[in-house]
Amino acid sequence: MRSPEERLRIRKEQSAPLVEAFFQWVDQQIEVAPLESLLRKGLAYARNQREAA
Repeated sequence: MRSPEERLRIRKEQSAPLVEAFFQWVDQQIEVAPLESLLRKGLAYARNQREAA
């Protein structure tokens, strides 16, 4: 059984590339999403959450 610290380290190590790829996708999609669309609003919300990720 792994310690909580080890589990956290592994989780961060494995999830960090996925999170970075997601935010790269968000940055690409927000540029082409229609200005007043719900999609663009959702992408902007996701982008604003980057600091928490």
